[in-house]
Amino acid sequence: MTGAPLGLAYYTKDFTGVNFGIMGLRYSSNLTGDEAVEPEEQSYIPTFVGTLVQKGVVASRLFSLYLNQLGERGSIIFGGIDVDKFRGPLTTLNCLADNDTVKDFYLNLEEVTVQSSKGGSQSLMRPTGQKPYPVLLDTGRLDWSVPTDVYEKVTEAAGAFEANDTKTEREWLEKPCDDLDRGGINAPHIQLTFSGNGSNTATLDLEMADLFVPRLNQDGSAMTNDVGQALCELIVRDYGSPKGLDQEGGVAIGNVVTRTGYFVFDLDNGQISMAQANFAANSSNVIHVEAGADGLKKAFDGLIAETQTNHVAGQPGRW
Repeated sequence: MTGAPLGLAYYTKDFTGVNFGIMGLRYSSNLTGDEAVEPEEQSYIPTFVGTLVQKGVVASRLFSLYLNQLGERGSIIFGGIDVDKFRGPLTTLNCLADNDTVKDFYLNLEEVTVQSSKGGSQSLMRPTGQKPYPVLLDTGRLDWSVPTDVYEKVTEAAGAFEANDTKTEREWLEKPCDDLDRGGINAPHIQLTFSGNGSNTATLDLEMADLFVPRLNQDGSAMTNDVGQALCELIVRDYGSPKGLDQEGGVAIGNVVTRTGYFVFDLDNGQISMAQANFAANSSNVIHVEAGADGLKKAFDGLIAETQTNHVAGQPGRW
């Protein structure tokens, strides 16, 4: 394939030491345009996945993402899904519309609960008498930003300790990596329940330990405390007050959370389908997805489908 516009970053830096790439797979309307031209009159260059469709490489603007556990190889598939990389049902949710048009990967976060090591369950977020929080699934960022009330509950449940750097005035929460309960029968879990502009809901389950990443020195070695224990940082950020949250400033969910799921981003139909990731997968079974509203349903019999009723950016004349 030739003629695909791409940008290249020669240098990146992240405080966690975890390097990752930005491919730019959201809707073209999220690209930087001419400030002198009204948004509805902008002429955007196609994204990479849009170029794949234009060149006839894939049938539709659809890709699936399996990030896998930190430090392990993941995969991205354009125009198809890998049914060996997830377990349980694959549930479709309609992305939230902005002025009756879907043009980004926003869903509603209905509820956040934590299952403690003692078997008890606590709701960390359950809106009462108000709309659920809009969230942007942003796999190109690492952290999970939450409103202050949820942040306080998550950090309390995580049991991390405050730390800071007086030179940079940066503060964070950390704990010895060996103290993280990972993979145990009684390991604390967090469940996030999502919904969209429809009746379906989908729940993503992750261990509390998944919200931590190792702290690294500039040379890549493990950062340790005074007694030589390797340290891990809690990658949850305080967004601020939930008052007035909207799609322009909603909560962002980064790959510290999304790597625990398998996601199908269907830009043509304005939908996100999700399932629990299968970290034990040692095989691959890729299935092509046809174009059209029923393409994913035809590809996978176990899909819990949903019908998009809003217009979708980049698909004129379909509704």
